[in-house]
Amino acid sequence: MAYRVVADHIRTLTISINDGALPGSDGRNYVVRRVLRRGVRYARQYLFPQGAHYEAGFFAGLVPLVVELLGDAFPELKLNPATGFTPEKVAEIVLEEEASFVRTLDKGIQQFEKFAEQDKASGSLSGPHTFQLYDTFGFPVDLTLLMAEEKGMQVDMEAYALCMAEQKAKSRGEGKEGSKTVVLEAEQTDKIANEMGVKPTDDGAKYDWQSKGTGPKISAKVMAIFDGKAFVDAVPEGDLVGIVLDCTSFYAEAGGQLFDTGKITTADGSFTVSNVQKYGGFVLHSGELGYGSIKKGDAVTLEVDYERRSLIASNHTTTHLLNYALRKVLVGSTVDQRGSVCGPDKLRFDFSHSKPVTGDEVAKVQTIVREMIKAECDVQKQESPLAGAKQIKALRAVFGEVYPDPVRVVSVGPAEHSVAKLLAEPTNDEWDKLSVEFCGGTHLDNTREAEGFVVVMEEGTAKGVRRIVAYTKDAAARAAQAAGDYEQRIATAGSMTDMVALDVEISSLRNGLDAEPMDYARKEAIKKSIDKLKDRVIAAEKELVKAKAAAAEAWAKGLDVSGKKFVVEVVDVEGDVKAMDTAMKAVNTKAPELPAAFLSRNKAGDKVSCLVVVPKALAGTVDAKDWLNAALGECGGKGGGKPDRAQGAAKDATNFDKAVAAATAYASGKLA
Repeated sequence: MAYRVVADHIRTLTISINDGALPGSDGRNYVVRRVLRRGVRYARQYLFPQGAHYEAGFFAGLVPLVVELLGDAFPELKLNPATGFTPEKVAEIVLEEEASFVRTLDKGIQQFEKFAEQDKASGSLSGPHTFQLYDTFGFPVDLTLLMAEEKGMQVDMEAYALCMAEQKAKSRGEGKEGSKTVVLEAEQTDKIANEMGVKPTDDGAKYDWQSKGTGPKISAKVMAIFDGKAFVDAVPEGDLVGIVLDCTSFYAEAGGQLFDTGKITTADGSFTVSNVQKYGGFVLHSGELGYGSIKKGDAVTLEVDYERRSLIASNHTTTHLLNYALRKVLVGSTVDQRGSVCGPDKLRFDFSHSKPVTGDEVAKVQTIVREMIKAECDVQKQESPLAGAKQIKALRAVFGEVYPDPVRVVSVGPAEHSVAKLLAEPTNDEWDKLSVEFCGGTHLDNTREAEGFVVVMEEGTAKGVRRIVAYTKDAAARAAQAAGDYEQRIATAGSMTDMVALDVEISSLRNGLDAEPMDYARKEAIKKSIDKLKDRVIAAEKELVKAKAAAAEAWAKGLDVSGKKFVVEVVDVEGDVKAMDTAMKAVNTKAPELPAAFLSRNKAGDKVSCLVVVPKALAGTVDAKDWLNAALGECGGKGGGKPDRAQGAAKDATNFDKAVAAATAYASGKLA
């Protein structure tokens, strides 16, 4: 039974991933993740003896066997021309996800067993316990249901749903940029459509604008007002509400592009729009009344903040260019979009890639995007029947995304390569030089309007998923300038000869590196330059240590100890204990039966180091620790060690001379 379950799961995974459905957190990708997690959990629990260690790689190791058994019937398993996936690539993806889950699986299972024992009497795993497994341990609720069923227990899904609802309530009302918004559930959209007889919002006017930051004001009619609980006839003062209009020029958040903001006005009222979302075809404008009144049925004027939209458009268009450039640079890797956010201040792009993008690769990506901006490429948009648009050779679509028919095609390239031409000659190899995507967002008219492009961050967000954050326009210029300023500081530091001062500057450079966004590729180079500066300091410190030790040894060899019962000396090595030890060894070699105490102040003159050595022949007469502490006690310090050797330090050198005198007095008293 267990073997058949595992076989079914790995067969499903191999075929699904080969087709491009990767483990993830949304839609079909989450289905793949659930299948893998169920399979791993089942294999661990039923194919491995209790207490045996489950090693990540068990599931991934079955992929070649699936391909061997099914490859003749399904040759794309050996090399899928649509995704470029090989069995090795599929196994790599399975291994990454398997390893990630195994790390949390053991903890989750242990916690499940504890909760199951606690809830055994009731016969049902409690809602809070189920939610804690999900929220704290990353345990999918369907896995909890399976494991509970295997124990003959139920799961209190009603209480679990309440816990989940409480968590959602904490975050509800916050837009992706932190702006508050009203939400229309299915119940409200049904009421608007069927009881109130309102037609879906006509938002075609959102494309009527100039990407340099201007656009028309349009007229509309208020069809419904929702205060978050009920539909009302007028916008209440001081409350967050949502307004549905018959038509709008506001862009509702979609496809990774953030919503528009602006105003809705009447002859005697003004409503500030802070968030725009679409629910069931109805565009909801969330915000608050500024002054006056706005009522259901009012004729209103819409004023979009087109300057803000222009910033968003700049980031959205360059997101397309970034997607294009990544595929050009990361050759041999399957780069697929995993998500994006285009706001007024930055763009964020998530994509599939198994390892970090290096600084050199980021630099190459930037160069491609900047060249397309410099080339002043036209950004062309045209609606097309979906079937025909899918045939365009260079098309980059989000795998698994459901697109409308007709679909809007956005192409970036020379003016002569119109979307109509792409549709007429879909297999032309020239289209590989263009950025072509399905997109319903608002874009620039020409790439020159982006002005600049700077990647400021590259990081991993999940197994096999990387994220790039980038700026355009003035923000890009500031990020480039920040890198330039740092490079100048690096150049100045490189000419410094005072190693102590250089080390201080290195610390300052490192601590301030993340203080403001800067060009990522240049930042990586700056980090390497800082490391080289640090290597200089370390090398200089090593040479200084050698020099101090040599000087201390020479001093000790020249020290006259003839006829002395003990030695108490101040060693001029700036508190360097290693150098003091070198000097001590030289004295011990010269006079092995001579007890000695060395003291030294650091370079700043505010701290004391002390080293004491007593020959074993004097054991019981002189104790090294007592001698050491007699001296350091004058400076508020102390140390430790053995009766024949001790060392310590003090943070106050004010009474240094008294410490030397105390060391002398102790030895004199013991060896008189």
